[in-house]
Amino acid sequence: MRTFTRWLSQYDQDHQTTTWLCCDPDSNNKAFVSCLWCKLCRKFEHSVSGTRRFSRAWIVGSNNQRASNIIDHALSEQHRLAANKFREEQARSSNQPITTYDPVAKGL
Repeated sequence: MRTFTRWLSQYDQDHQTTTWLCCDPDSNNKAFVSCLWCKLCRKFEHSVSGTRRFSRAWIVGSNNQRASNIIDHALSEQHRLAANKFREEQARSSNQPITTYDPVAKGL
């Protein structure tokens, strides 16, 4: 869990990990992580399932616990779409103008 906590802060500036990176503790030893998952991809699965190279690994929980896997996921098309959906949802709930979250409206 210490490594997971370090990753949350270490990668937050570039990849906003505190917004989406989650883990399940190991059932035998709570000090260890059994899998990593993405809160945003899980929430917006219906929207991201059609992306290129879609994978359910970060929705159901990835056993690949390398730091490079976190970065690869953060840069994936699937995750970027889910993050955009999340920002759009946040903007709408705070009554921000459409030009703050809609790319088409921004161009007008």
